[in-house]
Amino acid sequence: MLFMLYARVPFGLNVVAGPAICYISTVMNIMIFVILLDKKIRSPSTVVMQGLAIADGLTALSTYGMEPIFNLFYAKIGIPGSTSLVSNYYHNHQKETYTSILETQNLVDLKYPYCVVHYCLSHMAENFHLVSILLTASLGIQKLLAIALPIWSRVHITNRKSPILCGFCFLFSMTLNIPRMFVVSIQSSENGDTCFVSQPQTSLEKYVLTIYPVLFSVLLTLAISVMLSSACYIVLILCRRKKVRGQSTSSKYEKKSCVLILSVVIIFLLSELPRLFIYGTVFKTFIFDTQNENIASTKAAKEIEFGMLACHRKIQDQFISELNIREISSCVRVANGSDIQFEIESYVDHSREWSGYMWLITDEIEDKIKRNYYDLVSNAGQLTNTLLESSTRRTLRNFYTTLFCNQLSEDDIYWIIYDYEDRHTDCKVSIFPSLFHILPFLILGSSPYAEPMNYILNIIWGNIAISLDHLKLLMEVLKISMIIGCASNFIIYMIMSEKLRLALLRRLRFWRHPQSRNDA
Repeated sequence: MLFMLYARVPFGLNVVAGPAICYISTVMNIMIFVILLDKKIRSPSTVVMQGLAIADGLTALSTYGMEPIFNLFYAKIGIPGSTSLVSNYYHNHQKETYTSILETQNLVDLKYPYCVVHYCLSHMAENFHLVSILLTASLGIQKLLAIALPIWSRVHITNRKSPILCGFCFLFSMTLNIPRMFVVSIQSSENGDTCFVSQPQTSLEKYVLTIYPVLFSVLLTLAISVMLSSACYIVLILCRRKKVRGQSTSSKYEKKSCVLILSVVIIFLLSELPRLFIYGTVFKTFIFDTQNENIASTKAAKEIEFGMLACHRKIQDQFISELNIREISSCVRVANGSDIQFEIESYVDHSREWSGYMWLITDEIEDKIKRNYYDLVSNAGQLTNTLLESSTRRTLRNFYTTLFCNQLSEDDIYWIIYDYEDRHTDCKVSIFPSLFHILPFLILGSSPYAEPMNYILNIIWGNIAISLDHLKLLMEVLKISMIIGCASNFIIYMIMSEKLRLALLRRLRFWRHPQSRNDA
């Protein structure tokens, strides 16, 4: 398999805004980590916050940190200067239709060894993001225990135990994510430029597509539940205390705490709920499809099959209405007549010559995309046609059986089938645009593990009616929101916590006047 990626567009969002926010988020998390080293504010919560700062910073760097460099080596699979339009001549109406394949031509590959770095970083981003989720939930639990069981929490939740908790979260996340990195291996071609992806290991593929999404969804659901329940409980307790204490200094501090907690929860939910939907859909989609050798081709075949069978059904209903006959799936005449069964099968075999569709793609794109990727589409198209064959034969066999069961003469059946073939040309016009609509998904799905986004794109495409261009924009927005979430903790804590602001001022004074500090 070739190392294929969806096009890095929109350019301003993916190559400019994304990395810029990434670097800002990383700097912010480095600052929060350094500030929390201050012994005057050191507590079990600040230790966990340091671990969270490390996880968020690494998440941001892994997501967009290398994107400006990768962008220098992305290469589109379209042949430079070739047209992005494909045509289909409509014989019955003597007109020609055009469809754009620009989305397909804009798919990119990445030279070796940058493809290996990209592959590793895309998985490490998810690894560190899961650490961030676990530590955020741990902070919620710590705050809940501090209010619900203040004495117990002071005794059992200590500064020494907090690093152990952080280490456990990192180790646990790595245990879940590292196997995903070995589902395929990446090698270079003989000239050292092209990246080839091996066939996935069956056991690890099932883990990636079914077990991991379930585990991630369960962990994320638990984290969301913990954050919501702890936030509601803390706010409730602080509101009760406020009624007792009135507008005292402590109640103003607790009001800030309520705002802080609610802000963290809201940002956490906004950035994580879409991810929960995505991984839930991954599991739902692939739980029944992991036995297929090529999931992407199967999904593409199903999309074509849906349109194809609808067109077949429309033609057959027209004939049944025009001939005023009954639709019959079986009858004694056909069941006991071996000659009739043989004749039906011969008609079905003949229909295969004009009922195929994927050749429409391969004929039109031969001079529009690079040879390696044309061969890829051609091979995938052959597999897709094979998957479509059984459903095509079934619907045609049922229709021809209906004709014989209604006692039509052989001459009438012959001319009906001839007319069927002529009417079927209308189907090609209706399905022609959809063939090229699914083409980029078919190509990306042929190498689903180049990055997790590849199989996610295929999954969402199969469940939501959305164009690839809009879908890519949606995925980039979700990535950007994740990076913004990584930076939000710094912003919220600095705005709401006077202790952190004072610690930052002390650090700034130390950096400005290090010599006076040493003299003292």
